[in-house]
Order: sequence, then C-alpha cells, then structure tokens
Amino acid sequence: MLPDIKTVELFHIGSIHISPFGPLVAMGILAGRALALHRAKQAGISREEMDDAILYTLISALFFAHFVEAVFYHPEYISQQGLLYLLKIWEGLSSFGGFFGGIFGFLFYIHKKKVRFPLLYAECILQGLILGWVFGRLGCTIIFDHPGKLSNFFLAFQQPDGARHNLGFYEFLFTLFILFPTILILHRLQAKPGTYTAAVVILYAPVRFFLDFLRLDTGPGGDIRYYGLTPGQYGSILLFILGIFIAVKLLKTQETPSPPVQTSTSKKKRSKKLKSSIGTDRK
Repeated sequence: MLPDIKTVELFHIGSIHISPFGPLVAMGILAGRALALHRAKQAGISREEMDDAILYTLISALFFAHFVEAVFYHPEYISQQGLLYLLKIWEGLSSFGGFFGGIFGFLFYIHKKKVRFPLLYAECILQGLILGWVFGRLGCTIIFDHPGKLSNFFLAFQQPDGARHNLGFYEFLFTLFILFPTILILHRLQAKPGTYTAAVVILYAPVRFFLDFLRLDTGPGGDIRYYGLTPGQYGSILLFILGIFIAVKLLKTQETPSPPVQTSTSKKKRSKKLKSSIGTDRK
C-alpha cells in the first residue's frame, strides 16, 4: 500500500485557496505548448499559426470540459445555481468534455483558416497534450479527486476509511510510461500524420473504460451512472471508434504530403530567385 499523500491546499490568500492541481495544470499547458511549438517548427509550421491553433483548441476544450462536467456529472448544481454555473470553469472539468471540445475547437480553426495540412497541426497539438496530461494527472493524484473503491492492491493509497484506488495516479502512470514514450517512438520513426492520433486513442480509450469500473458509485466523490456506465465510459467508446476510424483511413490512403520545412538553404534559394525576378522586371 502507498501512504496517503492527499494535499488539497498549498496555501491561501484571504478567501482564495490554492491547491496543487491549478499550478500543475498551468505547468502542463506551458510544457505542452512548448512541445507543440517545437514539433511545429520541425514540420515547417510557423509559430504564429501553431499558437493560433493551440488557442482555439484550448479555449474550446476548457469550455466543453466544464460544460460536460456540469450537465452529465453534476446536473444538480445547475438546478441549484442556475445556468451561471456553466461559466464557473474552475469548479470542475471533465476530461472527455475537454477531448471532444478540443476537437471541435481545432476543426473550427482549420475551417476558418483553411489549413492545408490539418493532420500535421493536430499531431503537434496531440503531442503537447500528452505531455500536459502528465502534469494534469499528477495534480489529480495529489488532490485525490478520482477516488476508487476499497482495495488491497499494492498501488492503492491509504485513506482514513481504508486503502483505495487512486484513478488519477493510474492514469498518471499510464500516460508517463506508455502514452508519452509512444509519441516519442512514433516521432523517431517519422510516422505519417494520423498515426499518432490513432495510436494514442486506441491505447487510451480501453484503459480508461476499464478503470472507470473501479470508481466509486454515485454519491460523494463518486461518478454518476447512466444504464450502469459512467459518462467517461461512453466517452471511451466514442473515442475508441474514432481511433479505429482513423486507423482504417490510414491503411486505405497513401502517404499524406507534408509542407516543406523552411531551411536556411531553401530561404537562400528563394531570395536569389526573388532578386533575379526583380532584375528581370527592371529590364
């Protein structure tokens, strides 16, 4: 058994209480953005374009993460506080709401900007997401906001009423030791766009589906059930179907073209060509 490390507050300033979760999520966003920008540079995507794509994705993800949490996990809060609760993003987030909200925001971005190589942009953001997820799930681990059932499992955490599964900790381990190495390996193998998304989704969805069977039942600290399954399990099913769909499309299509990387040599050639054309015009 592991000792109880639950920490719900780092410090407070007046009525403002700071938990470890907030700073870790902020660190995850910054680290994920840095990785996404780095991968974008390697793919020949400008910093400005990738920052815009990240912004659209992130804002939509945060909104839908809270919206799904409010509507499907805690509808009673809407009854008590009214629709104003939907604007209180800091009071609860659903990971699957964030996933699908991020997809919506990204699709809106590529439609608005008419992006030629959307899969390349998506893969850069996905790699940043996985790194950020490590920090986020570490935050979940420390504040123990995903308590599971009582267990004698050696990775269960001691609690006042007995040892319990810490589902945030399990996802932290899975992301750190499975998902993150997967995207590093695929990057080294120069996998074609779409492969990252298919691999990560197909790996993650079944694990999350079965982990949710370890969650507490409906009640304080537990998850609501709809026909015996949590909202996260329904989200896992949809995500897995999406992953299979992408994998099948990849098998049926040829190599996706990539935008040319702007190297110093190509810039010099373009500069010479431009000077030559200017000279011709003057003639």
